Amino acid sequence: MVPAPTDAHSPEQPVATGKNKASGPLNVLFIGNSFTARNDLPALVAALAAAAGTTMSHRLISAGGASLRMHWNKGEAPKAIREGGYDYVVLQEQSTLPIKNAARFHENVRLFDEEIKAAGSKTVLYMTWARRHAPDSQRALTKLRSLGIEPREPVIGYAPRLRVRDAAFEPLRQALDRRQVVRFRYFKPGEAAPRERTVNPLAVVLHEGRWHLHAFDRDAQGPRTFLLSRIVGAVQPVPGLTFDAPPPGIQDRILAELDELRLQNAADLAVTAGSDAEVRLGKRAVLRDEDAGVIRLHYTDAAVFADELAAYGPEVRVMGPASLREAVRTRLEAVVAAHRNGGVA
Repeated sequence: MVPAPTDAHSPEQPVATGKNKASGPLNVLFIGNSFTARNDLPALVAALAAAAGTTMSHRLISAGGASLRMHWNKGEAPKAIREGGYDYVVLQEQSTLPIKNAARFHENVRLFDEEIKAAGSKTVLYMTWARRHAPDSQRALTKLRSLGIEPREPVIGYAPRLRVRDAAFEPLRQALDRRQVVRFRYFKPGEAAPRERTVNPLAVVLHEGRWHLHAFDRDAQGPRTFLLSRIVGAVQPVPGLTFDAPPPGIQDRILAELDELRLQNAADLAVTAGSDAEVRLGKRAVLRDEDAGVIRLHYTDAAVFADELAAYGPEVRVMGPASLREAVRTRLEAVVAAHRNGGVA
């Protein structure tokens, strides 16, 4: 990131708009760091608006390297929003946070979005570019696209309408916003058929490339975490049933718990040299025995990991644990049986 002044504010005074809007120019508040302040992005947007025949006044609240949470804690930005007078508030998060910690990014935006709506303004998210020499950022964008999310789409408001493969995502997102109890059928590995679950959805988080729902299970009377990909059929709201807002920071807590679970599970795998399995799984190895061709990986969900390993066929042999080895064997036996029965398992 190009260095920016520690605190740089434009001198413009806000014009009465938003809740107190009078006729006049479009008024926009920009909140961010050097990605917004450098080259005077607000003035550039105003010039583009003028070229299209729209007059735009603007104010900038900026601090070098700041995240939205830093702006929130400092207090100046929320105070400016509450004072009103803006048609739009443009939020720019610290450039790598949305990729490194998407849950915290969503939480930060949600804080601001509530204040912005209360002031009669509209929220706009400014998405910065990926860094040229940060391959992790580029890979994260590739992962988003593989989930059906197009990062180039303009994002307006707190939650973008993401096109994701898990059909449960959108109804759960709506239920989270409305604090609405929902009901769905869930297929748990080892069970013969999906069972109906009635839950208070508390958080939806992305972990290890898969969407998870953390919820309070009203039947089991306890917290549970569900994989969205195992939800069968529609997610239905339960009329008349709502719940209190979850505690602050729940997304970070759930991600930390999933990370802890992942570190508790380790698998030793023998992979064929030069194979696709060696290349792909090797990138995630935490330990490696080059002579024996054995790598060690951590995993969160044994059933999901067994599905992945079975897809590599003879390129991978599970050395341990035994439960994972048996899960992979069961899947491979099912493939063999399907071929023998003409494609019917």
